[in-house]
Amino acid sequence: MGVQITKKVFEIADAGLHNAKIVRTEDLGLVEGGKFGAKEKVLIVFECLDQQDSEGKNVEVWGRFTQSIGEKSMLGKLLAALRITPGDTFDTDDLLGSRVQLVIVHSDDGKYANIETFIPLKATKTTTTAPTTAPKPVAAPAARPVAAPQPVDDSEDIPF
Repeated sequence: MGVQITKKVFEIADAGLHNAKIVRTEDLGLVEGGKFGAKEKVLIVFECLDQQDSEGKNVEVWGRFTQSIGEKSMLGKLLAALRITPGDTFDTDDLLGSRVQLVIVHSDDGKYANIETFIPLKATKTTTTAPTTAPKPVAAPAARPVAAPQPVDDSEDIPF
């Protein structure tokens, strides 16, 4: 008996802002094409934490990046959004589990979800726990006696 293969409809991420987590990286090696010739590329797979497919799984967005960590490169922009300053070398496996916001745009034909840019997550504020007991009331300060006002003698002529 042969293997039954069911056609699956590939569901893409909606256009707009998504909270995402990096779930996989892969070295693609030397990839031919592009206007600048063959380049070393890396695949980074993001899981959108705010959008599920028809099976209830988080939608994935795949990004193919040139292996360049310069600040103007897409990989460099990702590292900046993750607040990572790479040294001379960088291991993409260090990105696994990192979270970032993605801005997704669709291709003209609507078949592909492309990463337009990355936005850093807002820094989380540390919260303090509420006290377990109610604070003790503070007594109002005791009233001080006020001296009666003394009459002012303004009979002197004061030259101005």
